[in-house]
Amino acid sequence: MKSYKIALSILCASVLLAGCNSNDDSNPNPIDPPVDGDLTGVLWELSSQNVDSQTNTLENLPNVYYFSDEQLKYYYDDQVDGVYKVAYSDITNDEESKTITFNYYDDDAFADGVLDSDEFTRVSGQYAFENEQLIIDTDNFGQLAGNDLSDRDDVKNAVENADSDSGENKLVKVQDVSSEVAGDLRIALATDNGISSGTFKLDTIYRVNTDNEAPEVERNNTYVTLYDTGFSTGKTYGEIVLSDKSDEDGKGMVRYRDSQSTFSDEVGEFDIGEPLSIEATWGNDEFTFVINQDDVEVANKTVPYAVVNGPIKFISFRIGDVKNTSRFEVLGDNFEVYSNDEEKVIFLDDFESYSDGQGLAETSNYRGESAQATVVSLLSE
Repeated sequence: MKSYKIALSILCASVLLAGCNSNDDSNPNPIDPPVDGDLTGVLWELSSQNVDSQTNTLENLPNVYYFSDEQLKYYYDDQVDGVYKVAYSDITNDEESKTITFNYYDDDAFADGVLDSDEFTRVSGQYAFENEQLIIDTDNFGQLAGNDLSDRDDVKNAVENADSDSGENKLVKVQDVSSEVAGDLRIALATDNGISSGTFKLDTIYRVNTDNEAPEVERNNTYVTLYDTGFSTGKTYGEIVLSDKSDEDGKGMVRYRDSQSTFSDEVGEFDIGEPLSIEATWGNDEFTFVINQDDVEVANKTVPYAVVNGPIKFISFRIGDVKNTSRFEVLGDNFEVYSNDEEKVIFLDDFESYSDGQGLAETSNYRGESAQATVVSLLSE
């Protein structure tokens, strides 16, 4: 059993099963070269007042800053030239006002293996982009200038090795912070006639979204849904529903969509914020799902199909609804779809091939109607 954290928040998580992406069109690189004007997803070499912070040689790599929606990752080779280690810290980034607060580290801050309080400065200021440079006018440290090193092979390779050594794991985060669209990750299975009998497996964490305040009207259900010919309730073969129990703090409940197309009574209970392993099986007019948490079975149910008894062509992993928002979010990993018809795996994704912060609606593996579904990293401890 491993524990994981995003930024400084620690999640007690079970070991997530290793996998790989079955689609050859997925992004094989850890860092994508950015378009001009992106703060996140870029390897920035920052220096004060546009002066190089250190002398770089073939052996000595530039220390770089990688901002994501969740955190700052600072890659440094202060201890061994050419070998990065990673320091994680919190950031705040207001994209509308283009204001950011983060840790700016001194040269060789980690040379002795210990970061002292006088070896970094918590800086805050507005940022802009000029001539493909990042310019940050800080309130307390003057101007910082950033050069994009995302296309340097030696830097990218060292970053990839550092992430691997740290035990970092990528997965998808789906949230609903928009009153115009639900958080949704949609899969269209690569099969002409659908799958009449098969299995869908995934690992997930249903947890509070600490960045989103509780709305006046909230819709906190998470759905794992199997569809016949389209993404609508009327096309549903089977659906698992995870939600919070408003009368029991820290507890969630499991339900399903029944043959009347309504939600069942509670059929299982789980701890919010802790990993769940889900296995959903369909065929012979039945829908079966088994859910485990910390190696303990929390739900096991076999029910008739919900609305349409047809082969499965689409799968959705979503939270919330179109008109409201949610104070919860859901993490997903290790998606696997197996077809009994063809006796092989049809879809497989462990999200390791994507960039941190990448929106999955932009990729070939998922439908373009997917929304508010981005890749994040967890660090094993």
